[in-house]
Amino acid sequence: MTNTAGADLDGWLDAAMPRIYGLAYALAQDRHQAEDLSQEALATVVSKWRTVSRADNPTAYARQIVVNTFLSQKRKRWTREVVSDAVVTELVPATDDLAGGVVERGALVEALRSLPPRQCTAVTLRYFEDLPDADVAALMGCSVSTVRSSIHHALAALRARSASFELTGVTS
Repeated sequence: MTNTAGADLDGWLDAAMPRIYGLAYALAQDRHQAEDLSQEALATVVSKWRTVSRADNPTAYARQIVVNTFLSQKRKRWTREVVSDAVVTELVPATDDLAGGVVERGALVEALRSLPPRQCTAVTLRYFEDLPDADVAALMGCSVSTVRSSIHHALAALRARSASFELTGVTS
């Protein structure tokens, strides 16, 4: 790799890392899984930088890896250790100054976790990444109508779930 290519890679990594991690976190709703997803995507891009850098949008390539890996992991039937809320409560010190936004964010994360993986992916790519339906369809490997249907069903499920929440300051 030439120095220019290395500088281009460093610049791209600095710019893309927060966005790729943000997408991974929005999909996984778990910091550790998001780190794994984003690291896998970025490692793949780095290992193929000569080819990827010639493409119009290396970030789109990394985004595709994150989406494919996330959906692939959700399809796999494997077991993993799950830390219970009781253990987390013991590990995290209690504070009295939690903002209402944290509660609302937690409710949103829980609602997104309740969605099937493809619906969660469609909603995340559409609203978090602000991608048009055609781009979401291309990333997910399905038709635009499937994306729209997934988003429709996901939003209906989120609205139904939000009706059961009693959050102050949140309107449905």
